Amino acid sequence: AETRRLIVDLLRRAGHRTIEARDGAAAIAAAEKAPQLDLALIDVRMPGTDGLEALRTLRNKERTCALPVVMMTASAGVESSRSDIEALGATLVQKPLSAR
Repeated sequence: AETRRLIVDLLRRAGHRTIEARDGAAAIAAAEKAPQLDLALIDVRMPGTDGLEALRTLRNKERTCALPVVMMTASAGVESSRSDIEALGATLVQKPLSAR
């Protein structure tokens, strides 16, 4: 939640509109309802539906299949998922993130 708030604050200060979701299921629902999305920023580890499952679901829906996605992780052990994430057309970035 703290990282989400930091990222949302940075994006809003830079003039971007944001939609927040606390978990994967909420992220999927928000993406389906949003009038236009330019990018989804998803954490690999989320409660309930995790980020990888959310990414797979977004890729299987007509409305979000081509949506650019950046996946974030703080876990060094996510390397096993890296190939799945990249095969689904997403970019993986390591946390912690910096505002610089």
